[in-house]
Amino acid sequence: MDIKYILNSLSNERPLFHSEADFQHALAWKIQQCYPQSEIRLETKLYGRSTRIYLDLLIIHQGKKYAIELKYKTRSLDIEIRSEKFHLNHQGAQDIGRYDVVKDVERLEKMVEEKLVDEGFLIFLTNDHSYYIEPHSEIQTIDKEFRLHEGQKLMGTLNWSDNAGEGTKRGREQKIKLNGKYNVKWNDFSEVSNNHTGQFRFLLLSIKSQQSEKNFIPKTFIEQRKDSEENVDKRQLNTPKWFRSFVEKKQLPQSQRDLTEKLKHHLESTGYSVKTNYPIRNEKIDIVAKRNSEVLLIELRFKTSLVQTVYQNKHIHLKKQGAHDVARYDFIKDMQKLEKVTSGLSEHKGYAILITNDQVYWNPGKKMNPVDKAFHIHNGAEITGVLSWGEEASKGTRKNREADLFLKKSYRPSWRPYLSLDVEKNGEFQVLLVEF
Repeated sequence: MDIKYILNSLSNERPLFHSEADFQHALAWKIQQCYPQSEIRLETKLYGRSTRIYLDLLIIHQGKKYAIELKYKTRSLDIEIRSEKFHLNHQGAQDIGRYDVVKDVERLEKMVEEKLVDEGFLIFLTNDHSYYIEPHSEIQTIDKEFRLHEGQKLMGTLNWSDNAGEGTKRGREQKIKLNGKYNVKWNDFSEVSNNHTGQFRFLLLSIKSQQSEKNFIPKTFIEQRKDSEENVDKRQLNTPKWFRSFVEKKQLPQSQRDLTEKLKHHLESTGYSVKTNYPIRNEKIDIVAKRNSEVLLIELRFKTSLVQTVYQNKHIHLKKQGAHDVARYDFIKDMQKLEKVTSGLSEHKGYAILITNDQVYWNPGKKMNPVDKAFHIHNGAEITGVLSWGEEASKGTRKNREADLFLKKSYRPSWRPYLSLDVEKNGEFQVLLVEF
């Protein structure tokens, strides 16, 4: 069951909720829509060996049971979305909130351990940045061991500090003992305003038996489900052989120019005659490769988010490039170019390729009506027809990119894995390859 996909899908319909109960019911309904054959129970009880365990959501799907515990913590926000008014209170008490979240993980572990369920999910949604941003200084707070900021690791026995007051601990005196190890990784859910309380993020932890050190986070439902080898095999069959062999080398480019050079050398090693920045029908093409009667026209993009590590005995420092709106426009302009150039040339095949470790490209956007909505290239998007900037796009954004783009055919992006680095953040590289 792909909970992350469900949450991403839900965020497009319900970017925020009135209460935790509202969130619970909306999520249950979305699960029912995505998995219509599943059985769903809200606010149910599970009976263990010596105790009853209360549960927010129980999902029964294809003979397996999934337990879901929810938390929804808010800061003050008054806003109207799609003619619906929301008045969110400042709940505060973040120390207690953190304890309760970690306690839910312990409870889910117990359910899995006693075989009451096959898998548990902890979902924590909030617009309170104090939960997910690491403190600037090492302040000895009473809830230090329960902190949930990005990059935190939850494991072992966790307890309040010695100076925690009795009022804070009331009803929460017990230590929390976790058998598994969990890496805290936050995901964007929605952005309903420019105010800092208008950004909602979620933490998703999966609790399984024999928990590995690196907590499993479900991949995107479309094209990335690891639980189906058939999907992977079909995807490989649809990928040209020359590119499959390039991916198998697991090379990490340092820049877009470096990517061009690496792919050029690879194509030459497989028998192609290669030219770069070569004119075809009055258009400059990044790579033109010929072998016998086959002609490849390739446009390349390489976009990065911040990573510093060592890979294959080399120091890697990739910068955060940003400007996603402009980058999306440029990629679709590459598509427009290749569609035009390959038209009527049966022996020519075009490929627009984007490699990135910035998940904002392959995940659905969270902003309401972004200025580059027409240029989004995430999984599940449809790219076709006349594509224009939104009315609120600034002159700076549109500079040298004022023209509308046009694609005769319809394209649905299908992202796939490229390589994975052993780092906590931005280590997953994906590739989008569009064929013409």
